[in-house]
Amino acid sequence: MKTKTRKSKTVPSGKNAISKSGSGNRTVVTGVSLIKIIAGLGGSASLAEIAKAARMLPLRTQRYLRALSETGMIDYNKDSSRYDLGPAVIELGLTALGRLNSVQIATDTIHQLTRQTGLVSLLSVWGSHGSTVIKYEQGTLSSVLRVREGSLVPLLTTATGRVFFTFLPEADTRDALKRELASARSNGQADDVGPTALEALKREIRRHGLARSVSGSHDVFAAPVFDHEGRLVMVMTLLAVAGTIDTSYTGNPAKLIKAAAEEVSRKLGMRNAQRSNVAMLLQENRFAEDRKKIRMS
Repeated sequence: MKTKTRKSKTVPSGKNAISKSGSGNRTVVTGVSLIKIIAGLGGSASLAEIAKAARMLPLRTQRYLRALSETGMIDYNKDSSRYDLGPAVIELGLTALGRLNSVQIATDTIHQLTRQTGLVSLLSVWGSHGSTVIKYEQGTLSSVLRVREGSLVPLLTTATGRVFFTFLPEADTRDALKRELASARSNGQADDVGPTALEALKREIRRHGLARSVSGSHDVFAAPVFDHEGRLVMVMTLLAVAGTIDTSYTGNPAKLIKAAAEEVSRKLGMRNAQRSNVAMLLQENRFAEDRKKIRMS
């Protein structure tokens, strides 16, 4: 008696964007990959769009999407025939974010940054009295620079403070700004902190994605850390003895601190930290145009 041998279908190499794994978990891997693809599309998508991105046949893609919809991982809108992330994925994401120790993640990052560069690195948050240092890594500077944890950092005269000034809502920084403006005016520095100068400062920081201070005895770069909603939650700072590092925005120190802050932002759920910068800059430009129209009317 002859037994029939079932011929298995072969999939041409490189035809599927979703990597193959062992037969026992291939279905799980494919399903998770499809969820990631939908998330990466930036909004609801049609079956054809998802299948194209996954490099899968539409019929096979639809089978997976139907199963994922039953679990709540994917949401299917019958009216538009489009798919999006489901409530189960959103709930899992919020749960994961709630378990993140953001300070520990950032602390580990500045520790590695100091080991890599030998420079002092700081982690600061916005406290009840303003910009506050909460973590400090000494590094190997020729002159010892000790910044005590708990120290308050000026808003306008430091790179760290300028990042908070630029990316926090104005309501949060208003009191600290008033104090520093009054002090600057009493010292005859009114021109340095006028509205035009402050707006130019914000534009420069948003354009480069970090703040720089190259006056005094130390050269400093500071970069923002955003959470999953694009809110500024911390500032990471890198300090060096004046004249010992490249202080250009395209130099290695600037690139390292910016990349480190963006990596922490990514771990906190911010898919693209620069997106927040661009959005705020565009919003600022619109406000500037509105103010110009008002003055002309």
